[in-house]
Amino acid sequence: MGYFFTNTLSTQKQNYAKYQSQLNDLAKDQHVTGQVNWDNGGYMNAHPTYDITWHYDLQRKKVVVTNVHLTIPSGLAPKTGGGFWDTYVIKRAIDPVPVKDPTRWPFGKQGDATGVDGNSLKEKYFPGSLAFYAHNNKTQEEVKAIKDYHGSYDAIQNPDGTWSLITIYDRSGTSIQHDYPRYGDPAWAEWGETTPVATVTLPKLNTTSANYHYNTKKRNHKQVASLCN
Repeated sequence: MGYFFTNTLSTQKQNYAKYQSQLNDLAKDQHVTGQVNWDNGGYMNAHPTYDITWHYDLQRKKVVVTNVHLTIPSGLAPKTGGGFWDTYVIKRAIDPVPVKDPTRWPFGKQGDATGVDGNSLKEKYFPGSLAFYAHNNKTQEEVKAIKDYHGSYDAIQNPDGTWSLITIYDRSGTSIQHDYPRYGDPAWAEWGETTPVATVTLPKLNTTSANYHYNTKKRNHKQVASLCN
């Protein structure tokens, strides 16, 4: 049993040394790159790309973002709609949800709320964001803005253990009936968080457990022999 315990302890030390070495490597600048597809059922055709620099803070045990570089190429959509401005904003993971717009209008083929266009949305929602993109699904007009980030902020840890570096919010139209709106129903726009993108997963420490089994019959026999003597 002594050999088994020593061997288990040795394996655990090796696992910890490997784990610590991996974290030390992640304390240096790392990059996450990728592309996001925005199509809204074919009414958009934008494909932003991102290149994000991050590292692991060994002392604070957090993922830290230091640079975010984004691009948003233009592209015509295969479908056209009633004139709603499909809009996305990209924010730091720690930033709040875009402020809700209380503007309401009758749902119908007229498109978006009166007076709303890509530029007005940009003025309202781009400040404080990393990037902004709005597309009119009728005229194919586009309005976009990007601000490369150089600084430092903490990523957000998700319930599954991954860390989100940026967050993307989508502006979509809805009404009282939601999935089955009726013509003329009060309609408004809401912001919703999209599926997490630009996430990182940290290494996990492999643990080794030892199970000890005692021969109770043998132990009791020795105890009886000792009492008889």
